[in-house]
Amino acid sequence: MTHESPVQKARELSETAHADQKRDSGRPYAIHPAAVVDLLRDAGIDDPNILAAAYLHDVLEDTPVSRETLASEFGETVTKLVEELTNIPPEDATFDEKHAALAEKARRMSDPAKLVKLADRLHNLSDMASAWSAEKQERYLRVTVGLLAALEPIPTAGNSMKTRIEDMLN
Repeated sequence: MTHESPVQKARELSETAHADQKRDSGRPYAIHPAAVVDLLRDAGIDDPNILAAAYLHDVLEDTPVSRETLASEFGETVTKLVEELTNIPPEDATFDEKHAALAEKARRMSDPAKLVKLADRLHNLSDMASAWSAEKQERYLRVTVGLLAALEPIPTAGNSMKTRIEDMLN
């Protein structure tokens, strides 16, 4: 009997949960969580809980996957990380209100959640030029400045990602 790693299980659940979703670029949504994991690995992060949470970071807000499913499949550590990364603002919230809520939540994030959020933001910034209008890109860059401030202090393992984000902002 083979024992599947939590990271592999998370990858599979992410791919299944996001199967019918597309990025703004039209590419399959599942490329995003995989890219976030790759960025974390490139930064030297190999903690299976962090990598599993990175694969799952959007499932609670963007798919029918429930907290209960995550807890039963991955345990409380991964589930709590995913919850830290989940931002579900009111449906009528403006772009700025959504990002203000995210920044407020970021101020309270654990170091593992901060690392995933940095990788998530870095991939979104890398991916946006091909799909977003200049106005949407400018708004996203503006709120990213506030998010970086809210994530301080950045865990040492996230310094290279922070630097790459700052380079994109300049």
